[in-house]
Amino acid sequence: MAVAVNPSPPPPPPSRIVAVVLALVRVVVRALLYLVFATSWVLSAVCAAMLVAHLFWGEGSAPYVFLQALTEEAVMVFGKFILVALAAVVLCDRFLVEFVSGSVSESGKSPFEAAMEEATRGLFTFFHFVALGFVADLAFILLIVTGILVMILSLPEDGSTSRGQMIGSVILDVGFFGVHAISFFIIIPAVMLGLLRKVQADRKAGLPVADC
Repeated sequence: MAVAVNPSPPPPPPSRIVAVVLALVRVVVRALLYLVFATSWVLSAVCAAMLVAHLFWGEGSAPYVFLQALTEEAVMVFGKFILVALAAVVLCDRFLVEFVSGSVSESGKSPFEAAMEEATRGLFTFFHFVALGFVADLAFILLIVTGILVMILSLPEDGSTSRGQMIGSVILDVGFFGVHAISFFIIIPAVMLGLLRKVQADRKAGLPVADC
């Protein structure tokens, strides 16, 4: 005679505090994504302007020196800030997993992992534009390789700057300018629009993370 086995009761829903903390983790992860893409977008514009200054006025010009210093400072400041914020979120995630009951979903994902998956789900909404941007980048990457080869093959024996090196430098600048311009006008805006559309879809669906 078979004995009926009662299924184990479902786990209790997380408390109000846990739900608020999880929503806060999702908001912070999404804000970090916004910050990363916004910083990349601005840096693409600054790098493109720096290449234009190098192309028309040279490395010793005031616009080039200013833009180069601005780029280096921005990378250091925002890079450290993003790393610190990301480390804080990961530490909070580990705390939730270890000390707060109900913080791990049924799929076994931690709050940070679930938030990253949710926040990046809308990044491929405009994937065709992103793919088009990367395909266009290939042409400029070929220009970069061509410029490097021209500069290497044009090295003079006396250590001076040859005409071939100047031509290779111009080709190199045009290639890098094209890569940054495509990132600025196509790739990064497409990714950001996809993320914004995901946020709007969550808000229309009434998901808690979108209301935070």
